[in-house]
Amino acid sequence: MKKFVSFNELAAKKNVQVTPMDSSDVKAFNLFMKQAARESAKNSQKANSSASKAYLTR
Repeated sequence: MKKFVSFNELAAKKNVQVTPMDSSDVKAFNLFMKQAARESAKNSQKANSSASKAYLTR
């Protein structure tokens, strides 16, 4: 069975310095994620409407 590796263990293994995220970035990140979710929903709706117009043939 595969052993799970924690974030800190992985960072130490890859010789990466872990720094906490600056709180000023949180607002911008939240806005970005909301926009990404909206865009994904729009694309999903377009894909569904496009797929409903496709004709399946054998």
